[in-house]
Amino acid sequence: MFLVRYLVRVPLLIILLLIGLFMAFYAKLFLNNHQVLMLATWWHRRLLNILSVRVNLVGELELKHGVMVSNHISWLDIVVIGACFPTHFVSKAEVKSWPLVGRLATAAGTLFIERGNNESANQIKDTMKQVIEDESFILFFPEATTTNGVGVKKFHPRLFGAAIESGEHVQPVAIKYESETLPHPFIPFIDDQSFGANLYRVLGEAGANVTVKVGQSLSSANKQRKQLSEESRDVITSLLGLAPSLEKDRQA
Repeated sequence: MFLVRYLVRVPLLIILLLIGLFMAFYAKLFLNNHQVLMLATWWHRRLLNILSVRVNLVGELELKHGVMVSNHISWLDIVVIGACFPTHFVSKAEVKSWPLVGRLATAAGTLFIERGNNESANQIKDTMKQVIEDESFILFFPEATTTNGVGVKKFHPRLFGAAIESGEHVQPVAIKYESETLPHPFIPFIDDQSFGANLYRVLGEAGANVTVKVGQSLSSANKQRKQLSEESRDVITSLLGLAPSLEKDRQA
């Protein structure tokens, strides 16, 4: 069945990618920022349909714009969250060079950051402030890497400065791929696995169930970046049902 599912889904994926490229060209010429985000949400939902990824959204956004943060397990997180909420994303710079994916991400307004590059991080933070001022959401993954989903790593505080300097709240969102065994058998995009290898596995599997939980928004007023990052992480670990002592062991 793996091969059958793969052979059925690949042509559908190619068609959707071609539609995406057309949309990217059209959006650049004729659509405003909010219309582009709505179009991206539509595209993300179609991709989830092809992959048989079913999303259970728990809770509602308290904000109409601002900074969103989430734990990070896979490249699929962007598709899942993008299907739930019209939002820009901050992604690692390598994604921009991925065939087709990089072009689609750029067209959707993704910001690319070079990990370990302070100048790049500062530029991204300033651009994030502009996105917020345009009354849009922008989401980043403070762990700055993907994990197996069993725990949540330390949150890096730098980009929380965009929320503090803009005077905006932070909206924590937790994502969990449901599975009888942990970690999930094929969703995590970790170690030295290539994007192509992970995509091949996802295309051939029966599908996945994912739960997205929206936490209580956090005020950035009178807070330092580290404090805001730690509070955001606490909300997300709570949404995932991780006990503090167990969570400390898991991230060690």
